[in-house]
Amino acid sequence: MEEFDVFLAHNSQDKPQVIKIAQHLKQNGLRPWLDKEQILGGDTILEQVFHGIKQSKTGAFFISPNGLGNFQENIELYTVINWFLKQKQKRQNFRVIPILLPGVTNIPEKIEYLSIWHWIQFTQGNDEEALDDLLRSIRGRSTEAKSLKFSLH
Repeated sequence: MEEFDVFLAHNSQDKPQVIKIAQHLKQNGLRPWLDKEQILGGDTILEQVFHGIKQSKTGAFFISPNGLGNFQENIELYTVINWFLKQKQKRQNFRVIPILLPGVTNIPEKIEYLSIWHWIQFTQGNDEEALDDLLRSIRGRSTEAKSLKFSLH
């Protein structure tokens, strides 16, 4: 069974930003699960998403000014949280990381329960700092900052 460091749940409108983040994670030795790369023609989307979450050590949930995508809100969000709860019962670690993309300053009220987890916030000027926080959070330990330049814009 293939294993991933992080499942990237996002609104399809935010895919360009999430792809940039995924590329940076890869450059830093991590293995992100990204729908664009893991779901092939002819695959059952729902099945692939469920497998992707179960094969990941972390669930990253992106929140942007575009709001939540239908699939993101109704399938990925609940599956990530359900998997977290199942892993917790087994005393296994599965991290949930809310990620606020530029233009979002707080977790929206309708998913306020995500605020039980410390979130990472990308702003116009802190892309590298937020990315380093994300790297350390996924790894669960400190990491060296790479000298790679990164920007969502």
